[in-house]
Formats: sequence, structure tokens, C-alpha cells
Amino acid sequence: MKEVDVVILAAGKGTRMKGEDLKVLHDIAGRPMLAYVLNVAREVSEQAPLVVIGHGMEKVREAFGGAEARWVEQHEQLGTGHAVLVCVDELEKGSGPVIVLNADQPLLPAGRLEEMLHIFEQEQPGAIMLTAELEDPKNYGRIVRDDDGRLLRIIEEHDAGSKERKIKEVNGGAYVFDREVLLEKLHGLGTDNAQGEYYLTDVIHQLVMQDLPVIPFVTPCCEEIFSVTTRWDIQKLWPVIMGRYMKYLAEECGVTIVSPENTYIEIGVEIGHDTAILPFTYIEKDVRIGAHCKVGPFSHLRKGTVLADYAEVGNFTETKNTRLGKGSKAKHLSYLGDAEIGDKVNIGAGTICANYDGKRKHKTEIGDGTHVGSGTIFVAPVKTGKNAVTGAGAVITSGRDVDDGETVVGIPAKALKKRRKKEKK
Repeated sequence: MKEVDVVILAAGKGTRMKGEDLKVLHDIAGRPMLAYVLNVAREVSEQAPLVVIGHGMEKVREAFGGAEARWVEQHEQLGTGHAVLVCVDELEKGSGPVIVLNADQPLLPAGRLEEMLHIFEQEQPGAIMLTAELEDPKNYGRIVRDDDGRLLRIIEEHDAGSKERKIKEVNGGAYVFDREVLLEKLHGLGTDNAQGEYYLTDVIHQLVMQDLPVIPFVTPCCEEIFSVTTRWDIQKLWPVIMGRYMKYLAEECGVTIVSPENTYIEIGVEIGHDTAILPFTYIEKDVRIGAHCKVGPFSHLRKGTVLADYAEVGNFTETKNTRLGKGSKAKHLSYLGDAEIGDKVNIGAGTICANYDGKRKHKTEIGDGTHVGSGTIFVAPVKTGKNAVTGAGAVITSGRDVDDGETVVGIPAKALKKRRKKEKK
């Protein structure tokens, strides 16, 4: 549906996170929390989403730089209803339904919102709201229905009595509103509640009281409405989001992930077909891995790593901002930072690219076909030519480049002189 505005509520401070970092900017599997909700908004609407920001608004803007969003400032955080109210000027410019989402619900898929929009098109209600049945409904607003199952009201946790707190059906936090109805009812909100705030849920209450249709849409997947309140909530999200992405890599990209529950792959990692990822491997965002590669076990690929086809990285090897060429191998106990490694290179156990001099990072270049002996240290900036050899324990110092086909040994590394053959008498 083209004529849809999406409002994302992202102004809260997140006091229960117990820190200075803004809740919506907390990292989850390589992306800030808000990024997931922004992506969903873009999937269901061609319009740039309206993102309501308040605490740390400049940090939020900075974090999302060129993101296509309309930032709306809420200088006083007076409740969810007030957060939507500050968007009125923008909402009055458009037509069609309005979706309202919370920035702290990164598991909600676009497909669920599309289902709600489809029902909205068919039924034309005043509003559709997402609900779910939870075994532990703590911290969620409860859905109160009459004996015939019709929605009566939503009651927030702070305002709920002991009987109401036993209700399992909760507010899922996502809404589709008729635009004209929403704009009219926002101006009628009050603060007669335990928090003294303007609740968006009171718009639903107004519709019910005026016999305007409100459709509660019960999601079959409770995890979709999971809302982040504390840092402990964030750790619950990592395996879910990574699990979804690893399933995508396996089913859509032809990647073998031997033990997903013991593997960590951040969102945005690119992996080619027939590549195997072995257990206890961590791959950060902005890593690209070719086809027919093998990574792990116990490998750490950091930002900027590129593995060409058929490359292999093994036990306790860490890479950062490094390209490993086609068919090259670094199988054991190595650190490869800021390195350009050619094709068919063998990196011996214990190799280190010493890339940092205390002020700046420097590059190591290793030519095609080079054999790097165990325990070699490259003190960058340094280069080796093609088909070179470094002896075990060699220290290649900055400025001492190794020529094509040359063999170097020792500390500092020097060229190994070829022995002359003894003349026959």
C-alpha cells in the first residue's frame, strides 16, 4: 500500500537500561535496535517513516546519518499519545492509514503488518491493533474483553488491578489507524491515569466507547511482540535475530552452518555457496566470504575481512580489515590485521601482522604462493613478493621487503644464502 505513513516511537530514555547509552541505539547482532524497526517501516510503505525522537536526539540522528526518515522532536516525553500528537503536522499532509510502531520491538516482521493492512483494506475499521497471548504478561498492557469477546479497553500495567493483571492477552504495541479518526481522537486525550501521561491506548478506548469498530489481531507468534525493557532483554534477542539470519544464509545462500547454536554471525555478513562455518566462530558485520570456503572452528572474522573463494581460516585465528586470496589458508593461532594476502598463500601457525605502531595502522602485503613459516611476525608496513618463504620465528621488520622467490629467516629476518654445491674432484 503506497499511501501509508509509519510512525515509530523512539523518544524514550530507557531508564531501566541502567546506563548512559540510548536504548534505541543498543547493538543487537551488528545493528542498532532502531534499525530493525526502520527496515520494517520501509518494507510496508514507500513514505519515509516518521521517527519520534527525544532523549539524545542528536545521537540518534548521527547514528542513522543518511537514513531516509522524517525526524520529529518530542521535547517533553508525555506519553505514547503525545508522541503521536507531535506528528500531527506531518500526518495531516497525507492520506491512507497510519501505522504506529515502537522502536523497542525489533522482532516484529513486515509480513505481520501487511496482514493487518490487508484486513484494514477489507474491513475499513477505525483501528486494528496487534495482540498476543502470553504466559507471563508482566509489563504489557492487558486486553479487556466483554463476555462476547468484544474489545472493551486496554489497561496499562500501572493502572491494572489484581484481576486484570491475570489476563493473558496483551497489547502487541503495533496499530493501524484510520488517519482521519486518529487525528480527531488524538486531540481528545487526557492524563487521568497512574502515570499522568497521554496514552495512545486511550484512542482505542474512545473508539470503543463511540461504537467505532476496532479489530484486535492476535498474532500466532508471541515472540514478535517482544519489547526490550532491560539489558537482559537484549541478550534474549541476539540468538533469535542471529538464528533468523543464519537460516536465511543456509536456505537462500547455500551455506552450511554446522552448529547454529554455537555460531555467531551478525546481520549483513555475505557468504557464498558451499561454504562451511564450523562451531564457535564469530563473524562480524561487513565481512564478505566467498564460495567453497571453510571458517572455524574458533575463528573470529572482524569488520573489513574478505575471504576469496576456497580460502580457509581455522582455529583461534583472528582477521580484521584483511583480504585472504583464493585458496589461501590461515588455519592456526594467527592474527591477520590490515593485510592483503594473495592467492594460494599458506599462513603458518602463530603468524602475526603487527599492524599498529601506537599511532597509526599499517598494511602488510603478502604475495601469491608465499609460504609463511610458523611464528612469523610481519612488522608493518611491509611486503613480500610472490612465492617467497619465511622461516619459522622470522621477524620481518618494517621497510625490509621480501623479494619474489626469496627465503628469509631470523630476527630481524635476513635472506638465506644458497649453499654452493661442492665441486667434484
